[in-house]
Amino acid sequence: LTANVPWRNLVWARTVSAVGCTLGICVLSIALLASMVVSLWNNTSLELPRASLSVTPGQAQLCPKAVAFAQNCASPDEAIFVAPYMPIVYFLSDRPNASRYDLTIPGNVDGSRIIESLDAAGTRCVVYNPVMYPEFEPFAVLFPNVSDYLQRQYRPTRKLPGLARIHIPE
Repeated sequence: LTANVPWRNLVWARTVSAVGCTLGICVLSIALLASMVVSLWNNTSLELPRASLSVTPGQAQLCPKAVAFAQNCASPDEAIFVAPYMPIVYFLSDRPNASRYDLTIPGNVDGSRIIESLDAAGTRCVVYNPVMYPEFEPFAVLFPNVSDYLQRQYRPTRKLPGLARIHIPE
């Protein structure tokens, strides 16, 4: 079979195969290393009725309390709002999101629509953290109308670990 194939084509084919295998091994190694690094960050097991998660120690303190608040504050068919992040609370508490945005972070997020949604849903329960990710400006700078609305319409009832606050209507 190889007698009719010039030797240069065989060398080229073997070289391409070797490069392909090497690249594949590199990609798999990077994926494994990335997985190990994520496991180091998210090294705390969190067992909740709807999910088992690996999270950071801070999230392990915050998440169950935010979920308990949502479940105690709102009935299963009643919408809640979590800002700017932690959309997992909607799933874990089995409560719908009052807005169309899972995350309230820079991008294609309209603060006016959030306010309209909160009003339309009669949202009574809010989990709010004014400090976003380190890469972003504070929530009040990025979404001043939503921040002002939350401060006017809701009152903080308690702080959770990690700066998050629980809010109910005034």
